[in-house]
Amino acid sequence: MTNIKQAVILRGLPGSGKSTTVSQLITERLPKSQQHLAKVCSTDAFFVNNGKYAFDQSLLPKYHNLNIANFIKALADGAPLVICDNTNIKKWEFEAYKQAALALDYDLDVIIIGETSSRVALEIYAQRNTHGVSLDVIEKMSAEFET
Repeated sequence: MTNIKQAVILRGLPGSGKSTTVSQLITERLPKSQQHLAKVCSTDAFFVNNGKYAFDQSLLPKYHNLNIANFIKALADGAPLVICDNTNIKKWEFEAYKQAALALDYDLDVIIIGETSSRVALEIYAQRNTHGVSLDVIEKMSAEFET
């Protein structure tokens, strides 16, 4: 555990374990006394209303913009650990997060969670993702995933 400012960009298909990894990263990277200072920025969070997830494609651009704004604010506020918890299928999708973290002198890690092409893994992700993303959609995302 260190006291340096850290930013983490997670990448992975729905159901791959990104949210589980968030908890692990906070525990591993921050002392217990600072764990509450970690900031997690997830576009999916904007689709939760009264505890229920309701995805609306038409709101995606707006919510992505709000998420990057929250990420930059957390960096500017000096949070010790700032995590972007999005699928980030294409590299351009997380470029603004990356540039903001580097511009504000954060150590940056970009971490791919899970397998991105294993048929068995994709089937597991379709069963366990919490947002009801179908296997067909996960397969399409897998085909577009840039490594």
